[in-house]
Amino acid sequence: MTQRRPIAPVLAPIDTRAAVPGSKSITNRALICALLAQGTSTVHGVAPGDDSVAMLTAVEALGGAVQRLDNAVRIDGLDGALGSVHTVVAAGLAGTTSR
Repeated sequence: MTQRRPIAPVLAPIDTRAAVPGSKSITNRALICALLAQGTSTVHGVAPGDDSVAMLTAVEALGGAVQRLDNAVRIDGLDGALGSVHTVVAAGLAGTTSR
């Protein structure tokens, strides 16, 4: 038989930090903002995964210069002047990239 134990509230404040992976949705939006911005942007905490890779591929296909760092990406923005409208972007199953 399982021994029952009472659950008691924590009586002192909890002071801790937790590292969580980046959000792919926020990552992709930040990459698009960096592409459209003027100057160079650095996006930190880039989420790992196929969706982020697809968006980075799209950023490059649209004319953005991408430099991959350890856990960040540096993008030279195009100041709103995207590359050719006839550019083909292989988005795979990445919904945000497709949109």
